[in-house]
Amino acid sequence: LFQGGGVYWSAAAGAWFGLPAIEAYAATHSAELGARQSGVIRITSNGGGVGQAFSLGAVYASGAGTFAVLSAIRTHYFALGGSAGSLGWPTADATCAAGSCGQPFQGGAIYWSAATGARVGLPAIEAYAAAHSELGARTSGLLTIGANGGGFGQAYTAASVYSSSSGTWAV
Repeated sequence: LFQGGGVYWSAAAGAWFGLPAIEAYAATHSAELGARQSGVIRITSNGGGVGQAFSLGAVYASGAGTFAVLSAIRTHYFALGGSAGSLGWPTADATCAAGSCGQPFQGGAIYWSAATGARVGLPAIEAYAAAHSELGARTSGLLTIGANGGGFGQAYTAASVYSSSSGTWAV
């Protein structure tokens, strides 16, 4: 190992520069990541960190930890600017249940299902909506609100849900 990383080698891939956090993650998640597609990329946005592309996803290491972003969530994340975009760095791996997946990021979360595709949401609003089925179906994407101290909102057929530092509620 060298200061700031190391040179790794395998018969299949040859030699590459890697970082211990990403290499350790990749070693335990190789089946879901696929083949290495890039070297380590340093990214200074949103507090800084590093990323590395694989054929089925990307691994990011930042102050938030080391996590993969995979499949349709990765496609949507990249379309929103990836770690340099408004969502920032991943803060956990995706979790999937009953045909849908969600992954948290510094600035929100990406939710995916075959029925709806990928969309950005806010965990507080998602939890509120899950506990209040009377809201009905979601009718908008996540809206950023700058007035009155800021926050986020999302429309449903029977009400709108707002979330800020004051809490989360329906109107």
